[in-house]
Amino acid sequence: MATFMECIRHKKQISPAILRSEGVHAIGVGYANPQKPSQGACIITYIDKSLSTRTQSSMASSIRTKLGIPARIPVLFERVGKFQHHAAKPLNQTRIRPVPGGVSISSDEPIAGTAGIIVTNFPKPNHLYVFSNKHVLVPERPNATNSTFQPGVYDRGRARINRIGKLFQYAQPVADINYIDAALAKPRRNKLLDPRYLLGNTGQKIIVPGHLISCCVGMKLIKTGRTTGFRRGNIRSVHTDVLVDGEDVFVDQIIVTRHKQVVGKAGDSGSVWLHDQDHFAAAVEYAGTTDGRISVCFPFHWVSQVFGIRVAVPTPHGGFRAGVTKGRSNRPDCTQPLTKAQLNQIQVINAS
Repeated sequence: MATFMECIRHKKQISPAILRSEGVHAIGVGYANPQKPSQGACIITYIDKSLSTRTQSSMASSIRTKLGIPARIPVLFERVGKFQHHAAKPLNQTRIRPVPGGVSISSDEPIAGTAGIIVTNFPKPNHLYVFSNKHVLVPERPNATNSTFQPGVYDRGRARINRIGKLFQYAQPVADINYIDAALAKPRRNKLLDPRYLLGNTGQKIIVPGHLISCCVGMKLIKTGRTTGFRRGNIRSVHTDVLVDGEDVFVDQIIVTRHKQVVGKAGDSGSVWLHDQDHFAAAVEYAGTTDGRISVCFPFHWVSQVFGIRVAVPTPHGGFRAGVTKGRSNRPDCTQPLTKAQLNQIQVINAS
């Protein structure tokens, strides 16, 4: 039986070579049998569903003979679609005021993503911000404004009345290695935002009390995405290196699945997965497979570290406070906070 520590060590050893192989989209570490965690860990290689059985067999042999992975380390292959960012033309969504987490949002671009969650600066909370992905809130067009719209532009949200604020900050990798896809938008005034989370299409809003420091394999999650609405998922693997859009490498990511059901589609970028047990913010979706059966995420705690923010929690008299943190684990089957060296590889850009 292989341990997570062994699998993580070997995954790091072979990841660069494996991700250069045609038809490989990601490589991570998870349970060899999710129904029987006692059977230990394995390396999971996510390959394109169009790859032939012969090619898969050749790849499996190469992992053992050329890359030196010993026989005691299980290597599983899971067939998936290509990983891509999840901001695109989705179903029409509505205008909601004040704006909670889980609704349509975008920059001044013809796209729509998800306003993941409402956050506040820490340790002295006095401003509210919308958190989402960089590719949702940061426009690519040279002549685009830094305006933020709810609903998103693709949801007919470009009218002036739907402008809720503007881009505030975003994360930019210093080198070619990516950890997060993240940005903050600042509202024209705090009262435009609701520090609660929309639960699917029910209209019910829940309080997110804070965020988890670590996310672990097997953890049960829930979320609201602007396209798919309410979804459930399970963490299949962590420490997963992912190739997004065929060129961007994201390291130590989280893979969320749900028994081959759809967990995320175009327009769900920026949505925040919550721990099903206590509704603490856990992971941030920014990409997934074309068939919607895999959600690619990073830990929400990394966002807290990079921007110095916490989940915003409403107070009884209409104010807000900073949420709490919990759940740090040093177990190898869980995500870990970014190290100082890793944080130095991420630059926070202030929008003009």
